[in-house]
Amino acid sequence: MATVARSTNKILWGQPHLLLADYGSAAVEEVGYSLNPFTLTGSKEVAKAEVNEVTGAVLAKVMSEGMVVSGELAQFDVDILARVMGLTKSGSRLRMGGEPENNYVALRAVATTADGLAVHVSMPKAMATEALKLTAQKKELSAIPFAFEGFNDGTTLMDMIFSLASADVTLSTGAFARTNATPTTSITHCKMSGEGAAADTLTDITGATALVDGEIIRLQIKTTAQPITIDHAAGIIELKDSTDWAMTKLAQWIDLYYDLANTTWKEFCRYTA
Repeated sequence: MATVARSTNKILWGQPHLLLADYGSAAVEEVGYSLNPFTLTGSKEVAKAEVNEVTGAVLAKVMSEGMVVSGELAQFDVDILARVMGLTKSGSRLRMGGEPENNYVALRAVATTADGLAVHVSMPKAMATEALKLTAQKKELSAIPFAFEGFNDGTTLMDMIFSLASADVTLSTGAFARTNATPTTSITHCKMSGEGAAADTLTDITGATALVDGEIIRLQIKTTAQPITIDHAAGIIELKDSTDWAMTKLAQWIDLYYDLANTTWKEFCRYTA
């Protein structure tokens, strides 16, 4: 067999975020973010055979396919990292134990294109390809290298999703309707304006058609003259810190995913600029 490299592209710009969870779960727990692009490398293993001492690709049979996402985290969540890496957190210590290199996780990498559109890479089954290196230097920003390889698990494939072109929405009594026609394969990207061209508060996102479990929506403001506050409310829009968040800058964004069982929009990750 031979491993054939496809390509390496640093496409995940705009302070990428890394999210992990236990294998079999949706990757919605934010581990940390990077100040630099993530790198994606795709590869596949193909079968080869020897005929008369000449090695050639007799059959273009793909034995396996994989994708590696790698980068450096500028900030990370110790508790989540410890759990998904198979470590035990005791006070301020991370204790090694078991075989964390054999732990599969669900992974998502989230980033932004130059014009603010969302890019999501989803790996339902992934494994760390090397130990995360924790470094700390006085008066210097530490970077934490990581690399995860994703595998097809036979059910859910790895994928990369780009958001649609942004749509302008205006709040009405604190809400607007999500109008994405194919929420399971796309990401709704909305730039919000306040009702009456004034500052406003978002209290709900409704569905022009039925909302779908796990669909993602990205929110930004249309103009700094109309800042929008995202209202944290249990069972409607739930933010990770349980605190309202005011969006005042054009570069800021927040991604929410829809929890169908609880009919709730939950925070996926955010960029505070």
